[in-house]
Amino acid sequence: MNHDLYSIKEFLTNNKISQIIIPEIQRDYVWEENNVINLLTTISEKSKIEIKKIPDDLLNTLDIQIRKRIKQDEQLEKSTNIGFIYAYHDNNLPGQYILIDGQQRLTTIFLVLLHLAIKENKESKFRQSYFYENILKIDYRVRESTHSFLTKFVDYLLKGNDFNNTQDQYWYFKEYDNDMTIKTLLNNYKSIKDFFFLPNNITYDYIENYINFWYFNSDVSQQGEELYLYMNSRGEIVSQGESIKAKLIGNLDAEDKKHHWGKMWEEWQDFFWKNRKSNVNSDIGFEEFLKWITMIEKIKQSKGVTVETISDEIRNIDQKNLSEIKYLNFEVIEKYFKAIKKIKYNHLINHERLTFKDDLFSKRHNAIEYFRLFPVLILLSANEDIDIKSIIRYGRFFRNLSRNQNISRMPYPVMVNAVKMTILFSENNHIDVVNLLDFVGNFNTLLIDEEIVKLKIYQKNPVLREDIEASFWDAEDDDFCDGSLKFIFKCIKPKIDPENFTKQHLERFNVYYNSYKMLLSDRNDLLRRAVLTKGDYKEKIGFSTSYWVDKYTFMDKKEDWKKSLISEKHPLLDSFEKILIDYVNFNKSSINHENKKEFLEKMISDFTDDSKGWVYYFIKYPQIFEFCNNKVVCFGSNELSDITLFSGKNAGNNDINLNDFLKNLL
Repeated sequence: MNHDLYSIKEFLTNNKISQIIIPEIQRDYVWEENNVINLLTTISEKSKIEIKKIPDDLLNTLDIQIRKRIKQDEQLEKSTNIGFIYAYHDNNLPGQYILIDGQQRLTTIFLVLLHLAIKENKESKFRQSYFYENILKIDYRVRESTHSFLTKFVDYLLKGNDFNNTQDQYWYFKEYDNDMTIKTLLNNYKSIKDFFFLPNNITYDYIENYINFWYFNSDVSQQGEELYLYMNSRGEIVSQGESIKAKLIGNLDAEDKKHHWGKMWEEWQDFFWKNRKSNVNSDIGFEEFLKWITMIEKIKQSKGVTVETISDEIRNIDQKNLSEIKYLNFEVIEKYFKAIKKIKYNHLINHERLTFKDDLFSKRHNAIEYFRLFPVLILLSANEDIDIKSIIRYGRFFRNLSRNQNISRMPYPVMVNAVKMTILFSENNHIDVVNLLDFVGNFNTLLIDEEIVKLKIYQKNPVLREDIEASFWDAEDDDFCDGSLKFIFKCIKPKIDPENFTKQHLERFNVYYNSYKMLLSDRNDLLRRAVLTKGDYKEKIGFSTSYWVDKYTFMDKKEDWKKSLISEKHPLLDSFEKILIDYVNFNKSSINHENKKEFLEKMISDFTDDSKGWVYYFIKYPQIFEFCNNKVVCFGSNELSDITLFSGKNAGNNDINLNDFLKNLL
């Protein structure tokens, strides 16, 4: 293969290539969801470009070489270039090329191509183009298990099987759960499926013919390995860092300043070296840090620019991993460096109330992580003497808010607003997070109603504040609250008034939260039946083509309960609110497992309304839910004869009509 620009199809179907081998020396496939979505978003935008073609009658009058060049230019205008791919040919393995760099991009594009082949019914075309003697053209050899999994996974999908059932297959071994590459392949295929759930212009043909890259070939195996190790140890962005340092030093006129800042640069690099984790050197962490400063300073200096515009510019900086020299100088870098040292050495790393982990300075991050980090970084850099308690409270606000689905759906705009609000907060010499109340009405995406209520409660109760925070934070961190206390606040009667919150209100909150936690500690059929006494809470999850009716779930997995209880609107909310209130009233003194069981059984035994049809039978007969292993039921109507019980997730041989089930039972 020659060094050249290739499309995916030109490269992988080239008669000189039988396989692209990803060798043992390569790291795992580790691209995160945001990498995949960013790539697909870029491809989607490029695919929308309408090429202004020269009319055929005019084109035919031109020289053949000119026509060829015009066609190439048209192709490139609409194409998406994914950079450089490095590989070498092993002379001992005819037709097999060993990949040196490009695994993350090439694997992701291969998964996209696979999904589109299935989506567009081009499975046979995919097999013909991207298999060689029944083996995948891209063959993973990071570990034998990964090779085996990918081969069976692709074949399984191409045969029309359901991706969601992959981990239930006989060939999916338990050890795969601990294989990083396999986990990432599954996660990213799901992200790709979800992306294509919404309409877009990307097609199988576009991926094959309009995704291109520059291919670099190192013909000798030893040279290939050396090139890989060199790239791995330095990386493409190290030259960017060296360039920034050279330019900043070059802007200084005094030798003593050059000497001083040269020493400081070494100190900064040494910090990232000591905190590099498993990285070969400090480059990833240090260059990420310079990018943080670039993004914050760009937002700070963007006066009069709309949030949408600056968000797009920040996204571009982030995705291209840029550090812009015009936003950097030694004094600014030193200011933020002091801030990260405080994060590191003041027990903010791995703090139970924050999300700063010990890999903070050794990897690249995503926009929602910036949303949590930048406000703390700005506040620490602006207030050298700020106390750690205030920092924890301020960081906690953004950490908790980041779990809100509306926030996570638009990470760049909310990150920009978080930076803007914190800059304004600091300029007004504020330290305490409750002073964010001064900005209510200006940052509505951040200062949502629930957070305003909590800030007001903290502000009105300085003596009780630490106790209130401890209780609220414990509840926010509960899996079934996931940052939101809205449901618990709604259940508490009488309603909480933030202007008049007392010790008695805190005690009442603790009772409701502890009751909520206890009810959900064991989400078994007894709980399902008891909740059903308060109302029908089943959730539609799809359509059964076997019975031609809708399928419903009665909260099978933990995630089903969690998703339902933090949602804005779900049939479970009203039923669960009623049972929680009853449970609090039933047991106000001590909350333990025995009392919970006694309470749930009482709810069931007290329910005598047999006019409720199927609901009555589901409540009174535990055998129904026991039969439905995955809690899936088909409803054609509410008539017993139109209800089908599933013993599995989908239609199968053991399905039974509810009427027949009850006849057998009774």
